[in-house]
Amino acid sequence: MKKLFQNEIALYLIFGVATTLVYILVRFFMLSVGFGTTGAVNIAQIVAILFAFITNKVFVFTKSDKSKNVFVEFFQFVLGRMSGWVLDLLISYLCIEAGANFFISLFHLHALNYQKGIFSVKPFSSFIGSAELVNQFFWTLVIQVLIISLNYLISKFIVFKQGKTEE
Repeated sequence: MKKLFQNEIALYLIFGVATTLVYILVRFFMLSVGFGTTGAVNIAQIVAILFAFITNKVFVFTKSDKSKNVFVEFFQFVLGRMSGWVLDLLISYLCIEAGANFFISLFHLHALNYQKGIFSVKPFSSFIGSAELVNQFFWTLVIQVLIISLNYLISKFIVFKQGKTEE
């Protein structure tokens, strides 16, 4: 178990999952209180970026270049995360807002019985209780997998890259 918490990729995945959960909870909470998809994405991204920077800086990339200013790291981190944010907005618009009917039809989501099983159980019904919600939830998960991969590469090789060691 100790070895797991010393492995950078394992730690990134653990905190990446935690960041994803924070993102999803904030996004769907914002939707439930009346925000549209774009507003919910924007607020969830801001909260997730702050959470991710702190956890990456403190727990994951502990061997990063210590001479680098934390504000420079934060600025680079935010710029890197903005690429994921733009990807999130683009896919959300194409697959949830503009293309929802296409994907609901393609995946036959109206054929599911949303009155039975997990679809009707609280709190799941708030996330997957209709064809539209299942489509939104599916694309949210797809987006998060893409963003986690992109963010790891940006964090590892740009933001928190290791300083050069002198030999």
